[in-house]
Amino acid sequence: MSWYDELREPSCLQCGFPQEDRDHILRCPENNDWRRLFLQSLRKRCSRLLTEPALQDVLIDGLETWLRADAIDLDQHPSRLHELIMEQNFIGWRQLFNGRLSTKWALVQDDYLKRIGKHAKHDNGRTWTVNVTDIIWKEWCSLWKQHNKHVHGHDSATREAANRRQAEAELRAIYELKPMYLPVDQDYLSSDVEEHLRRSTNSIRNWLQSFRPLHKHSFKEAKRRAISGMTSIAHYFGSNRDPPAG
Repeated sequence: MSWYDELREPSCLQCGFPQEDRDHILRCPENNDWRRLFLQSLRKRCSRLLTEPALQDVLIDGLETWLRADAIDLDQHPSRLHELIMEQNFIGWRQLFNGRLSTKWALVQDDYLKRIGKHAKHDNGRTWTVNVTDIIWKEWCSLWKQHNKHVHGHDSATREAANRRQAEAELRAIYELKPMYLPVDQDYLSSDVEEHLRRSTNSIRNWLQSFRPLHKHSFKEAKRRAISGMTSIAHYFGSNRDPPAG
């Protein structure tokens, strides 16, 4: 699901994918280096946390396969961890980025720490899941900052270019929906988007600030009127509660 409204350009500015959302940012081909470093950092943190080796392999494999839009192979892991894998499959591996882990992660790590004599108040399965979630969130935050630098720029020149690119994308999105606005609101648009794009970035930005809310409302109002002007198909059929004719 996209996180953009109807009047905003939803595509990825890095690779051109038509619908950019949180999952796409994580999987974007332009973020290959981040994914490699993310998995390396996660593996190092797991080692410091005395993670059971087989459990660490499941964690890394599950995330790595999800990041490339694939599925983890049960046969590559011990049968005693299959239930954990299937539970996380049901929850979703993407949910690890939301801090939603199967409770079995903590149980397996708890048992392992007890076996090696390292179980303690601050070293147990529960604290392990907290620490793993912490590193996942920190790495996701670093990617988000990296993404924002690309979208919004990191110095005056790149910020100016990003500002122009975003203004053009928003303006094109508004013009693409021109036939769907109320007729009275179409008069605020030029005859052609290219004509409008010949204006300066500041001029386009000022126009967007003034008229974007109007066209957003117009788009929704036109849809509402179209729906309210239609008769439900149920109107043409008798109710099941009606008495039989005759």
